[in-house]
Amino acid sequence: MSTTPYRIAFLTDIHGNLHGLAAVLDAIRHEASDLIIVGGDLTYKFPYPRETVELLATVEHQAVAGNTDRYVTAWAEPGAWPDWLPISGLPHAQWTRAQLGEDWAAQIAALPPQLSLSVAGAAGGAGEVLVVHGVPGNPFIGIHHPPGSENLHPQWALGEAQLNHHLAGVRAPLILTGHTHIPMVRRWHGGTIVNPGAVAYIWHPTPDAHLARYALLTYRPGQPWQVEMRAVAYDNAAALRGLREIDAQNSLVEQIAALVTPPPIVVGRGS
Repeated sequence: MSTTPYRIAFLTDIHGNLHGLAAVLDAIRHEASDLIIVGGDLTYKFPYPRETVELLATVEHQAVAGNTDRYVTAWAEPGAWPDWLPISGLPHAQWTRAQLGEDWAAQIAALPPQLSLSVAGAAGGAGEVLVVHGVPGNPFIGIHHPPGSENLHPQWALGEAQLNHHLAGVRAPLILTGHTHIPMVRRWHGGTIVNPGAVAYIWHPTPDAHLARYALLTYRPGQPWQVEMRAVAYDNAAALRGLREIDAQNSLVEQIAALVTPPPIVVGRGS
């Protein structure tokens, strides 16, 4: 059995935030990770879809598909948009697909819905990892914090019974997930569920919502996975200019802009 630590860098929900992705990848380059995993939603929302996938392609990684990856591949065609999704999202999906081009769109369409990985040499399944965007079989359902006073987003709480239902049959001691745009480390059945939060934007009232997020997961034989949550600064001003100056037909521009705008700097009076 190997005694060498194995480190995974996990990022998710990029949504075309090129500037956030650049900062995260730069940080990961200094972490000496053995594997980079991307949890889906590569594009859609920020106006840099092609630039984002081109930058991501400069690093070796594995990825799963998210719900918005379906928007820009399977559902951007005429008549394919589901009637249960707001129709206001269709023009941006079509714009994103056009910017990507057919080759990149085909690569995104080919992403698997989930990945099952195992650290070489780990005994008894201790190094097994499951990667999904939401829950197994459904990228539209997110795993949230449980109900309680520590949950900053009580409207999105997920109870233990619901979680057990969504993860029925899962045995991996490390589950990596995304979709919610809320950082989370949740213990479950002796294992750990990790959502680093999004590269693109984080929902308030999570602190420092304007930072880009990722996680480092380290496996050492005989020990549980070590989880390190990371948040990095990036060029928010450039991201905001792109949102507002590039006509990507995105109806959510101002909502997203409010989330990635850094808080004002409060200057205190001297004594």
